[in-house]
Amino acid sequence: MGSQTRIVISFITLCRPLVDLRWELEELSALAAALQGSAPGHVAIPPLPDEHSLDGVFHRRWRRVARGLLEQWQVMNYVSAVFIGTIATMLQDPMVTSSTISRTSAAVALLYALSSLCCGSMLYLHIVKIKRPQHALDWVINFQTLTSSRWINPLTILATPATFLLWAATFFVLALFISYVWQPPNMVPQLFPRIATACALAMCAGQMLLVAWTLRKLEPAPQPRSRAQTSRTDTLEV
Repeated sequence: MGSQTRIVISFITLCRPLVDLRWELEELSALAAALQGSAPGHVAIPPLPDEHSLDGVFHRRWRRVARGLLEQWQVMNYVSAVFIGTIATMLQDPMVTSSTISRTSAAVALLYALSSLCCGSMLYLHIVKIKRPQHALDWVINFQTLTSSRWINPLTILATPATFLLWAATFFVLALFISYVWQPPNMVPQLFPRIATACALAMCAGQMLLVAWTLRKLEPAPQPRSRAQTSRTDTLEV
């Protein structure tokens, strides 16, 4: 049970509430709106702004938010990888495979853990690519635009790895309980495992497509760069 203990400890360490992230993103949106108000139209900010200017405050806040997101997704990816290895080992245990419910719960938990790892990697690579200050500002403006949409909340998209990980932990605990604590009679219809696995797979695929679509909307528009701009050190350190 060493792997199970390691999963519980790691899961507790990543359960940081997303309330702080919400407020920080709202502050970034307010700063982006202030930058737009000070210069109507397309806002062009210098690659190395003054630390005490509005641009400098925005850059510091962005670096803090981006660093926090990347650290959280790194931990989630680690826990998801531990889940995947542990569940794959569980599925070789006769006590787990002997029960249809426990076997199906473990398979669904494996799907959710894989989805958490995939979404976490997609989000991580998306934020890592935002290196220019202008791209960070465009990203926050796009985030603010999507927030006002009726159909999608980008904050929930950023929390998708945590949501999948929570579902994986739920079905993982259910599989452990049914396998080692209480084994119900095996009176489940034969189609139950296929239906449950297909529903979980469809939900994971749909959510990952939604994440990819949202990241496409959040991605800053490419901007042409001159040779002089290319030679500058105009990247953001995250």
